[in-house]
Amino acid sequence: MGVGVVDLRTAFAKLLPMRVICELFGVEGPDRQALCAAIDTTLGTSVPADEMARPRTR
Repeated sequence: MGVGVVDLRTAFAKLLPMRVICELFGVEGPDRQALCAAIDTTLGTSVPADEMARPRTR
């Protein structure tokens, strides 16, 4: 049996809160993916300021 690396942040810590938030607000399907992408961009630590502001205008 091989030993692999598991990124717990990507696998659980990021997905679960986003799933809960989307379910609470009734966000489904493509809208959920768009919201997740916008939040990733806005909260990213390596994103330039102009790119970080872009999701707020959508």
